Parts: sequence; structure tokens; C-alpha cells
Amino acid sequence: MLTFIYFIAITAEAMSGALAAGRRSMDVFGVAVIAFVTALGGGTVRDLILGNFPIGWTQHPEYVGVVISAGLLTTLIAPYMHKLKRLFLALDAMGLVAFSLIGCDIALRLNYALPVVIMAGM
Repeated sequence: MLTFIYFIAITAEAMSGALAAGRRSMDVFGVAVIAFVTALGGGTVRDLILGNFPIGWTQHPEYVGVVISAGLLTTLIAPYMHKLKRLFLALDAMGLVAFSLIGCDIALRLNYALPVVIMAGM
């Protein structure tokens, strides 16, 4: 279940990044890069800080495909996003919860103390 929510999370965050890139008139490559960094950058930094290797998206290359696809798809549906604002906000909120749970789970699996676990979930 958490994996499914994680896919929703990275999709929503990739879309958010793609919308921001589109507002700055970036090309397709720029949209893809910003979508990737927005969706997977925080988890990468978390894994580096906690010493959780290999980095999550390098173990699951399908995450990269989902993120890039979501970012590029967003460029096509961007004119209609205002109609989907509530759905997008709900998915984004669910995604942030998933990122927090995954961060805490990783810190717990690595046997970090409670304050570190809490910080990993932020």
C-alpha cells in the first residue's frame, strides 16, 4: 500500500515541478529535470544524510520513468490543471504524508535514535 502511495507522491510532486518549470518557460529537458529534482531530490538527500545506500531511485529505475512521464504529461494538461486543483492538492498532501512515513521507516530500519527518525520524516 505504501508503495502505491509513494507512486502517487512522486507523480504529484513531479507534476508540481513541471508546472513550476512551465511557468518559467523551460523547454522539455528543463521540465524533465525540474520534475525529477522535485519528486526525487528530497529522498536522495535523505538517503545520503542517513547513509542509506544504494539511493532509492537507483534501485528502482521505474521511479525515474514515472517521474519523467508525469512531468512531460503535465505539460500537455497544464491548461486544464485549474479544473483539477482540488484533486491535485489532495494527491500532493497524500504524497507528503507518504514521504514522511518513508523517511521515518528508513531511519528506523537503520536503527537511528528517535530525534533522527523524527527529522527524517520532516
